[in-house]
Amino acid sequence: MTQEGAGAHEVHRVSFKAPEFWKSEPELWFHRIECQFRTAGITTDNSKFDYTVASLSCEVLSEVAEIVRNPPADDKYKTIKERLVARFADSDVKKTQKLFSTLTLGDQ
Repeated sequence: MTQEGAGAHEVHRVSFKAPEFWKSEPELWFHRIECQFRTAGITTDNSKFDYTVASLSCEVLSEVAEIVRNPPADDKYKTIKERLVARFADSDVKKTQKLFSTLTLGDQ
């Protein structure tokens, strides 16, 4: 392979640091991080999983410890994302309660 041809396969790493996971808004955090993944050219399941794990506090990490210790062979990122959203996202009931708590009734 020529010197010129060898450079064609070079991969450039982009400096990337994910923001710390937001327990109060996990779905919004995943929207943000996925935009950052696209911008940084991060496409592999392993990289997305690793960046996600690196952004978790000790407290949050303990909630997904079994996935981190023994990740599935495929869909690691999807698995940890689903677990984090299921654990920290508000249920429909809680969302409804929040909505009603912010409403003010007339003629009080």
